[in-house]
Amino acid sequence: MSQDGVIELDELHVVSDLHLGGAPGFQIFNQAPALAWTIDKIGASDKSRRVGLCLNGDIVDFLAEPGASYFSAATAVSILRRIRSDPAFSPVFDALQRFVARPNRLLVLVLGNHDIELSVPAVHESLVVDLTQGNHGARARVHLRLDGVGFRCRIGGREVLCVHGNEVDSFNVIDLGMLHRASRDVTMGRPAPPWVPCAGTRLVIDVMNDVKRRFPWVDLLKPEWELPVALALALDPTKLKHVGGLIPVGLRRVVDGRRRARGLLADEIEEDAEQELDHGPRDDLLVLEDVLSTALDLDAYPRSPGRGRELDPFKELYGDPRPPLEFLAFKAGSDGALLGPGTTAPQLLGPTDWWRRVTRGLTTPEVVRKLLRKWLEEGLKGTFSPWTPDETFEQLDARVDPGIDVLIAGHTHLHRALRRSHGRGWYVNTGTWIRLMEATWLDDEDAFARAWDVLCHGVKPPMGMDALDDPGRFKPEYADIKMIKHVRSVASVSSTPQGTVTRLYVIEEHENADKSKGWREREVASS
Repeated sequence: MSQDGVIELDELHVVSDLHLGGAPGFQIFNQAPALAWTIDKIGASDKSRRVGLCLNGDIVDFLAEPGASYFSAATAVSILRRIRSDPAFSPVFDALQRFVARPNRLLVLVLGNHDIELSVPAVHESLVVDLTQGNHGARARVHLRLDGVGFRCRIGGREVLCVHGNEVDSFNVIDLGMLHRASRDVTMGRPAPPWVPCAGTRLVIDVMNDVKRRFPWVDLLKPEWELPVALALALDPTKLKHVGGLIPVGLRRVVDGRRRARGLLADEIEEDAEQELDHGPRDDLLVLEDVLSTALDLDAYPRSPGRGRELDPFKELYGDPRPPLEFLAFKAGSDGALLGPGTTAPQLLGPTDWWRRVTRGLTTPEVVRKLLRKWLEEGLKGTFSPWTPDETFEQLDARVDPGIDVLIAGHTHLHRALRRSHGRGWYVNTGTWIRLMEATWLDDEDAFARAWDVLCHGVKPPMGMDALDDPGRFKPEYADIKMIKHVRSVASVSSTPQGTVTRLYVIEEHENADKSKGWREREVASS
């Protein structure tokens, strides 16, 4: 460690967004052999060099576990032990044990937004005890950065900062003060105070987890808020009752994004954005309809002339004082016939009827296909390109001091390697190691029909998500459909005789000389 307290390393390797967790059949991570090979390879490098490995957030996924809650402080130790003992994940923990057992190695754990329970002392202590196996030297080689501030180090004179990335995502930002108080209360033996989750956690627990029981593949998409909300409503319109509280946060993201496109920094738009969002009575249901129409590439649903967002058809028709979303929540699951005041004609009003109106009567497969096609088209325009700036890059780049030479993040599930706009350094995003959905089957009618069969029926027990990896196991005639891809991204910063080098590389599967499956690195970008 340097005199100013910054850890000095010869090289650092970073991975993120492993999302270890979930019941068999619903696990989005299935790359334990590849990740264990990568950890062992990093650990076995030059013994004379001080080498770090940083797991940069969302290491485990408490939100993916059966019966998950917003904040599982009381049961997190037992949940972590279950994840650790799961054969799908145990090779990763075994490799981490081997890594910290080696001298001159450093394992760094950074907090994400799906693993906030790791900040509770009893929980991270349980993990450290398992990884170090009573070896005091190994224990000294585990550094915990579970307070939400990230990890900073120095390599070859270059300043390196690792943060998860949710810090600049208004949908997934964690209240660190509340997290600290909850950890303190649990440690003192008191019940954890009621947890107020971020909008992203609410979306997962209140909406997506129920949908995932039938359609586990929705967890493989990492878009902005519009797509998961639209998909959830397409697959189960009764989830409308949980969506209302997400709209203000989601709308804020739209406003912020539009203003950033005009060149305004986040700190400069707060007051202006508040004024735009707080424009008087706003019908959140109409806001949601506008968002969904955009997501589906449909014209906005017709409004009464001059009424715009102030239109409140439910209050006018039924004399019900509740906001429309609350009213529909009241009717969720019944979709019954209601009588409008002063009329004997039944008026159907319920989540399913509302969804049919918004989507102009499109069938569920048609809606899903339109949503996924738009997602893919945006990807082809740059979402999946490592060299395309995105919102997370722009916000982190603006907020982090230009003196940071290498800024490393995760969270987006999209790997990146970009020159910083502020300062002389680099920004690298390590993407994810979970399954990612391949959507090349969207434009062919026959391929889509077969893929939809897999998405609806192949993912049912006992196959679960494995049906996506190999549709031919579900039905032999589907063997030619490719539905899943793996990126397996790693960032590294290394001091060399020629200077400090920053790299983004991926781990690829290949065939060894003896025809067995092996792994190798492929460089994507290098400074």
